[in-house]
Amino acid sequence: MAHCTELLRAHVRAGADEALGDLRRLVSIPGSAWAGADLRHLEHSAALVAELFEDAGFPEVGIVRAAKPDGMPGAPAVLAHRPAAAGCPTVLLYAHHDVQPTGDLAAWHSPPFEAVERRGRLFGRGVADNKGGVVLHLAACRALVRALGEEGGLVGWDEGRMELSEEDYRLDAGVLPGVQLAGSGSIASRLWTKPALSVIGIDAPPVALSADAIVPSARARFSLRLAPGDDPARALAAVRAHLEANVPLGARITVTAGAATRAFAGDAASGPAQSMLQAMKEAWGVDPVLMGVGGSIPAAAEVAARYPSAQVLITGVEDPDSRAHGADESIDLDDFHRAVLAEALLLASFGTRGGRAA
Repeated sequence: MAHCTELLRAHVRAGADEALGDLRRLVSIPGSAWAGADLRHLEHSAALVAELFEDAGFPEVGIVRAAKPDGMPGAPAVLAHRPAAAGCPTVLLYAHHDVQPTGDLAAWHSPPFEAVERRGRLFGRGVADNKGGVVLHLAACRALVRALGEEGGLVGWDEGRMELSEEDYRLDAGVLPGVQLAGSGSIASRLWTKPALSVIGIDAPPVALSADAIVPSARARFSLRLAPGDDPARALAAVRAHLEANVPLGARITVTAGAATRAFAGDAASGPAQSMLQAMKEAWGVDPVLMGVGGSIPAAAEVAARYPSAQVLITGVEDPDSRAHGADESIDLDDFHRAVLAEALLLASFGTRGGRAA
């Protein structure tokens, strides 16, 4: 295994500039699936992703679209397939090439759609979420193919093993002195195993357009994170009942449901998860620490429900300073290259030890 690690490490190092070049090209495309976005950019982004995987030697690459409820074609998704070697499991790698809106451009220290390197970090919209994830898969597969001649989402865990002090959390999150933290219980439980409601948007007249008049209506959008085992419909009903019971000053309230997905909890004791932990140890040179992650993706719960025998691993390139969805989104370049090595080692382990993963 040591020889395999060093061989893959050498190929990851040799392909580092190529991977960063791919990421820079992807970041330059402002492809977003949000309402009001220019969908031509999303088509351009999908075409580039397909091109990159074709160039990486994937024999089957195509762009597909699922039909929307109104019958119109949905956003473009890229499917790249390389058959597994005889006796080896099939591994599904997932990432998305569309990005969040930029928000206030004045809050960025460099153009969001221009990947800029500063102090060992790469800045730009999508470098962490999730164009960086696309290139992570691409670079890991390239390294594996080049090193071995063949190619055969960590784990979101409800059961945190690492306690986080309030002092450390305030420092990491940039909480201002005197600001009270919401919730009860340990910091770890509040972050990783309990539900959380965040108001993510408010519609009201902006100060620049305000007048001496009573505002007749206002609107807010919230995001509700579910704890493992929670039912989305039950959770929304509880929030609706609370809001309707606490309407101030006789105002009227309307609650409109948005998209929902089931909660997901991974299994850190599974064979693939243990393989991932070992791969991370070899890539970073230290023992990984098991900790909870309060947040998942809809695809994780869907895959787990449809394929109960598969093991779902959630990987990524983010770190505590990445600011995904925010201004100055970034990744640590050293961590990014180590993440590529870890994924390549993980894929190699499936080819040598077998197992089932998704």
